[in-house]
Amino acid sequence: MASDILSILLEKLNAMRPQNAPSLSIEGARFATLQSLDLDSLDTLQFAMDIENALEMDIEIVSFPDTLTIVQLAERLAVMKDTLVASGVRNSSSQRNLGMVGHEEGNVVRAHGDADAFGP
Repeated sequence: MASDILSILLEKLNAMRPQNAPSLSIEGARFATLQSLDLDSLDTLQFAMDIENALEMDIEIVSFPDTLTIVQLAERLAVMKDTLVASGVRNSSSQRNLGMVGHEEGNVVRAHGDADAFGP
């Protein structure tokens, strides 16, 4: 399942890249991190929402460090997806513990659009 998720991540990230930027490959995903892709907060939010829709699961953008490689992110999402499937839970707001880093001016932004105060 991780390879399927990696394909989805690469598809979404390649769709977001500037026209003159090189395409992100499976090999490149072993080394590229979210941080190295220079995604701004809106791009990160859009990416998380696209992944939520593709994987049919809620994703908070607070618990994955932006230093994870794209392959590591795919592996984490695969484990989380397998856990949700095994427990019979799909797209439940009680299962929103997946996220990616996304801090914006003192707020923690969730892929599903709300924000929580993120104290100093």
